[in-house]
Amino acid sequence: SHGIGDYEFILSLVIWYDVLVQVNMVSKSLQSINTNLQISTSMLNSLLDFLKKYRTNCHGFENAKITANELAKDLDVEPVFAQKRYKKAKKMFDYERNNDLHRNNGEEIFKQEYFIVILDQAIVSMEERFIQFRWYEENFGFLFNIKKLKETNDEDLMKHCKDLQNILSSGDSKDIEAVDLYTELILFRNLVEENMTALQALEVTKKTKHTQH
Repeated sequence: SHGIGDYEFILSLVIWYDVLVQVNMVSKSLQSINTNLQISTSMLNSLLDFLKKYRTNCHGFENAKITANELAKDLDVEPVFAQKRYKKAKKMFDYERNNDLHRNNGEEIFKQEYFIVILDQAIVSMEERFIQFRWYEENFGFLFNIKKLKETNDEDLMKHCKDLQNILSSGDSKDIEAVDLYTELILFRNLVEENMTALQALEVTKKTKHTQH
């Protein structure tokens, strides 16, 4: 067990801070009303890139050590690793398994059985979210990107609508009709401007419907 007066506890806090700051930045951006699926997918991909680089390069771990050493000095804590083996932690990737770790090298043990494990878990979690967002972006993205919607030719637009109809169908039950959606989108893209937000576009559509009635 580790406490506030333990160097490894201080280092673990620094690592968590580095990771969670990046995760929090992306999380807040994803909640913005001006963020579309394409931007969300891109941001998650950037976060994944950061996590993988932080994990695989010595840069991430070494920088965390520098910060931890400064904190340890302020707290009058000796910046040393425990010379004991941690309880075996499950590795995410088989190539990380190495029973011949330097068992007396506390820093290497901490790095392999704490740092790597934490980053692996974060990467797997973000990859799952990225795959979900990418699927949504590929299948629904044309509905939310006004610029892309206006530039898509009629044939490709109909294909998107048919694909979406298939995705939202179960047996003979269909949530949408591809032809109806296509017709609505042809009208919609002639009413809106490329630089409009989703809310502005909906407002234009709402006003148009009121005028038609």
